[in-house]
Amino acid sequence: RTRGITVSLFSCDRDALDDGFAQMLQSAARQGLPPDIVLVDDEYGFSSADIGRLETIAEAAAGFGCLVIASLDSHDPLLSDIESRDSLAQCFDDVRFLPYKKLRANPAARCLALCGPHIMVGDAEPFTARAGWRMAFAWIDAFLADRPLFENDRNQAVALAPVSSTLEIPEAIASDAEPWGLTLFCSGASLPVVTLLDGDAANPSYTRFGYALAVNRIVSLAVRHLAAARENQGGGALTETLRSHLARQLAQAGLLSSVDEVSVEADDQGTIAVAVDSLTTVCGYPLRVRFSL
Repeated sequence: RTRGITVSLFSCDRDALDDGFAQMLQSAARQGLPPDIVLVDDEYGFSSADIGRLETIAEAAAGFGCLVIASLDSHDPLLSDIESRDSLAQCFDDVRFLPYKKLRANPAARCLALCGPHIMVGDAEPFTARAGWRMAFAWIDAFLADRPLFENDRNQAVALAPVSSTLEIPEAIASDAEPWGLTLFCSGASLPVVTLLDGDAANPSYTRFGYALAVNRIVSLAVRHLAAARENQGGGALTETLRSHLARQLAQAGLLSSVDEVSVEADDQGTIAVAVDSLTTVCGYPLRVRFSL
């Protein structure tokens, strides 16, 4: 199968994004191009209005099985003195983070990554870009270099263009932000890209962007295969071809230790149950997925 990336561009005013985002995803799905990752080239702080927009985006993304990358507002007070901070331990006790904490308890938060600070792109004539572009560049780099797509390291080098952060965030601060669902770029140690999801309120594996991406990809593969196969097959043939298709695709992606780690069963009502119990770990967690179609 030929490897390739399809890029689609959708433009609208920020106020129109609340309704327009779901419409964009629906349009892409109808064209047979449901996205795996969406980069929202905008920035968000922790105000009720911004968190409300992020919640709308996250819930739409969850409905269509994609992940969204958004950027932290470069003027948010959290970043104003972050280079000189020793810790973020008390920072999130501020009442202004209450809407953000509520969003993190929403299961749809597993589909959203919020990152910062902004980046500088290029050498000769550098320009500033929102932080989400760094994550997008890194993911495309991994794809083009045939590296694992689901083990996302926020600090990996980007070959597409010279990239540097606009702020020198200490590694300890970036680590402090991780349990709070924020992906902050820093120099030094390898750190994962995280989703907004509160790991204390849900399955902690979904706090890892790469794990959530892998799960969404598995569901997408199953849905697409069934849509194409149901017209020509039924019963046991359908479940066996789906199991074989998933096992082959996941093995090629390095997500299975054995093809026996995928099972597909159908009940009398025609509901198909899919289970993946892999010994392979993604972002430090065994890949274990169950869903019905």
